[in-house]
Amino acid sequence: MRIYSLALETMSLYHIMPPEYEMSLDYMKLVYLAKGELVKHNPKGLKMSRSEDVRTYISRLVESLIYQMAKKKNISLGETRAEETDNLAKLSAILVRHTAGLGVTEIMLNDTNIQDVYVNAPASENPVYVTIGNIGDDRAYPKCISNILLGEKDAEGLLSRFRYESVRPFSEANPFLEHDMKSYGTRITAIGKPISPEGIGIAMRKASLEPWTLLRLIDVGSLNATVA
Repeated sequence: MRIYSLALETMSLYHIMPPEYEMSLDYMKLVYLAKGELVKHNPKGLKMSRSEDVRTYISRLVESLIYQMAKKKNISLGETRAEETDNLAKLSAILVRHTAGLGVTEIMLNDTNIQDVYVNAPASENPVYVTIGNIGDDRAYPKCISNILLGEKDAEGLLSRFRYESVRPFSEANPFLEHDMKSYGTRITAIGKPISPEGIGIAMRKASLEPWTLLRLIDVGSLNATVA
């Protein structure tokens, strides 16, 4: 992650380079083929009520599928066993993130400096924005534009995850969805037509890892010692 100042702009640029953006063509092919095989698997009789269970199941299956595809297509995963294992884990993590996870926005949510991740409507045509807390250099970045743009499929994928996690509908008849995604420590809100004429808008707010005590409120200047 890097933060850049932008000329003639009040916002800074939050720049990330997800590993899937740097994959070789062979590795992209492996992930694509494994994803095609993944959709064919229907675990009949397997009941998974928690998203963590689904993710664990898919993680194991994806790793096996990628390994099989690599052997079938004669694509090397590495020259040594350690390198092969490492690359297999990285490719599996990418595919899991885009099937059982929140896609590239999951990388942002895993950044401990990020407080909010949001994208204005229509989500498939606007860049993702973030708000960042203090990153240890006495500077705060209340709002940053990122180098990430969600496509239409990415936005729909996020909505599918939200619907699955919340077990709630989202449509023109129910254009508002709010839910606590405990596995990410995040509160999500999604809006759509007709209350959002431009289309889908998404906001994800992370819960604070540090509780707000009187001493902390004094430290950030919200209270003085006398009021506290």
